[in-house]
Amino acid sequence: MFGGASHEEGFKNDLYVLDGTWKQLASSSIARYEHTAIPLQNNLLIIFGSTESGPTVSPQLYNTLTDRWTDLEIKGAITPRILRSVLATNLGEMVYVYGGMSEGKTLNDLWQFNTKTNRWIQLESFEERCAHTCVNYNNKLYIYGGMKTQPLMVHDTMISYDGKWKTEGNYTGRMDHVCVVDDGVVVHGGMSFSNVFQDGFKLVIKSEKSIKEQDHLSPVKVFD
Repeated sequence: MFGGASHEEGFKNDLYVLDGTWKQLASSSIARYEHTAIPLQNNLLIIFGSTESGPTVSPQLYNTLTDRWTDLEIKGAITPRILRSVLATNLGEMVYVYGGMSEGKTLNDLWQFNTKTNRWIQLESFEERCAHTCVNYNNKLYIYGGMKTQPLMVHDTMISYDGKWKTEGNYTGRMDHVCVVDDGVVVHGGMSFSNVFQDGFKLVIKSEKSIKEQDHLSPVKVFD
């Protein structure tokens, strides 16, 4: 568990690990919240979020074996953003970042970060989203839910990217939910502008057939 903020203590730069009990590890040189943390083998990549001076990119790498932090020198320009939920997905050596919020506006851009060269490359943009989830399933990005600011709305679609964008289907619109992968994409909780959800469902990806044939993504209720 890294960083965050509170009214009492302000921005945090501390790092903890839970293994039956909590243990504090080395602190980062940058205090931030609303960031993203991505596991990369024996490292933890921390990117984006807000600091006391505003939104930042500032990628840092924490080595779990040496308990040391490294500030990364990056190549390529990417807009600092608040991610509000985990929106970056690691695919091998590449980290993909989609959307988020900057200066009160939702973003629609997709970026690829090469962890070997520390270079950002912008890919094809799509819909504006923040507070969504992004997971990797069979080397394909699946992005669900979230919101946009202009016009103000909650997304009810799941979209995918494997070099091309595709809208997979419509489900209950929600943001700030949790999304994990097992033999499909499992969604739980979240909220809209008027409701807080405690339900969950699984999107079972059966084939590469169209969602219009109703057998590409089949919702299966897994929580009550």
